[in-house]
Amino acid sequence: MQALRRLFALAILPGCFLTQCPAQAQKADDWPQASPEQNSLDTAILQKLESSIRSGELKKIGSVLIARQGKILTDYVIPAFK
Repeated sequence: MQALRRLFALAILPGCFLTQCPAQAQKADDWPQASPEQNSLDTAILQKLESSIRSGELKKIGSVLIARQGKILTDYVIPAFK
């Protein structure tokens, strides 16, 4: 569980403090994709994060998007929040 909290803090919270000018905004479909393994992220931890969210262990999370070095590594929406 500590690893999930650390991943949340490192991957998601910094994005809360970043803003982007409308002129620089891109559509999500335009963003390049990459695998977590190509960016030194442990797929097992990402899978555990997703299962914890879907099971309700981590509440009030409706979607997850993790990007690194300008590429989307994982992106999903939890059906209950659609």
